[in-house]
Amino acid sequence: MESDKLWELVQKWKESEESFQLNGDSLDTLSTLHLSESDFYNIASETLNKTTTGEGLW
Repeated sequence: MESDKLWELVQKWKESEESFQLNGDSLDTLSTLHLSESDFYNIASETLNKTTTGEGLW
């Protein structure tokens, strides 16, 4: 379940990165970002912490 959530967030983050590269207008680009890098980092860290405490992904 956690791995599915993390994968979904990774996909959103990757889509945001692509729209950032494709869109030259920085204001429009900011409005297309669905997940900030810090949000991604926080979710990834939280998931990794669960993995190391035995609540892991698998």
